Amino acid sequence: MAPFARGTSGRTLPGETVFCFLVLLAGVIAGTGGLGNELVTLRGVVSRLVILLGALVGGAGVGAATGAVVGVIPGLAFVVAPVIIGAYSFAGFLAGAVRSFGKLAVAVGFLMGNIILTIYMSNFNDIHGVLLETALATAVFLLIPASLQDKIKD
Repeated sequence: MAPFARGTSGRTLPGETVFCFLVLLAGVIAGTGGLGNELVTLRGVVSRLVILLGALVGGAGVGAATGAVVGVIPGLAFVVAPVIIGAYSFAGFLAGAVRSFGKLAVAVGFLMGNIILTIYMSNFNDIHGVLLETALATAVFLLIPASLQDKIKD
């Protein structure tokens, strides 16, 4: 509880704490598994949003790590193709690689990573759902105010 206690803003959290927080978020994402409609699931939107935030806060390395954690944990809870781990990691890496250009660049990099890997996996039946979930997550991501982003970074 110490890393999240009052008065700790401004201090950098250790890598172990960040990783544990990512595992906690991945568990929350896994718990939203059955919620959604035909094309869009809450799990897909929230997981993409978490990856976008990780890429914005930490760059390419944290974006890729967030994608891997978010891909692994729900993959253990549900029957999901293992390739989703690589897809999320690659998209998080691309999003984080362009974070110096701003929030919109992070969103575009993440979208490009999702499109490239959806085409690469040759599963054209899912491309509508992937694009819709990515668009919804990107819209929420772009609506997050800068003050909240600064709190996430600290």
